[in-house]
Amino acid sequence: MTTAEIDVAVTENVATLDKYGDLLSAQELSEILGVSKQTTYKEIKKGTFGNPWVFGREYRIPKAYIIEKFLNGYLDD
Repeated sequence: MTTAEIDVAVTENVATLDKYGDLLSAQELSEILGVSKQTTYKEIKKGTFGNPWVFGREYRIPKAYIIEKFLNGYLDD
């Protein structure tokens, strides 16, 4: 998944961000992006979403990071 594809997916789903808490699980992020949970985990491990918080075996990505990086266009290639 390219940065541009992620940017489009998040932009198209901006309204859905309101229904989530401040920390997104991999499942929630995959719903927002419209990709599988497996793809989301691959992107997390690649560092696409910065340094996620880890609770036990679960990742949490701050919603603020998603908004800042993707909706404001900071990842333009």
